[in-house]
Amino acid sequence: MSDSPRTARVPSRPAVPYIAATGELFNSKQQIESSHTSELVIALCGPIGSPIRAIGEALREQLVRDFAYEECNVIRLSQYIETHTESAKDLSALERVRHLISHGDGLRMKYGASILAEFAISQIALNRQRERSSPDIEKFKARRVCHIIDSIKNQEELETLELVYRDMLYFVGVYSPLPARVRALEKIGMSQAGIYGLIDQDSGEEFDHGQTVRDTFPQADFFLRVDTDTDAQIAARVERFLHLILGTKVLT
Repeated sequence: MSDSPRTARVPSRPAVPYIAATGELFNSKQQIESSHTSELVIALCGPIGSPIRAIGEALREQLVRDFAYEECNVIRLSQYIETHTESAKDLSALERVRHLISHGDGLRMKYGASILAEFAISQIALNRQRERSSPDIEKFKARRVCHIIDSIKNQEELETLELVYRDMLYFVGVYSPLPARVRALEKIGMSQAGIYGLIDQDSGEEFDHGQTVRDTFPQADFFLRVDTDTDAQIAARVERFLHLILGTKVLT
């Protein structure tokens, strides 16, 4: 983990019109104020084809089962893109990913490069407000909850999450070697030509509102390297990471 916190600056942008997942009105700058609870925010980032979704699910499962977290939510930023565009269910795997990248870039161009992270922040804040309205306020203060964000794609998204969550945030880079990532994408029906084009696009697009995983990924506080997609290796990597950040075992 880095020795000192990074400074963050959020650029100005048009107001977010509504929360994608719920349709509720929300102003992120006015409502990102809350009490300090036993909350944890884990933001994942990695090149396309890395087992980010499997890592997120393993984190959720172990936090609830082994670390006494009452609630653990996986927030997929792609769900907000899907909400704002036409259905991609009839597209091939390659076409669907291109569709999401293109429309995600469109949202960033219109509302700012950190818009998808802001949607996630607003969802977390609304969930927190609902819990605070509970008559058992002491239970709210003591609750253990984790939000796993799958996955951020650029520097502005990272800076916005750092600005809001500060010490609550852990930024985790998920990595698999290129051959393993290519195999993973081939398994879902992509051609090699299409795969290498997506890898280049995902790594760093040549405009301000695009994806820049290549530049954002190295800033992670922790890196989880997964050489195979076996459940055992993923579980072992995740368990070690959680013991490190929660201080539940002494690890070198």
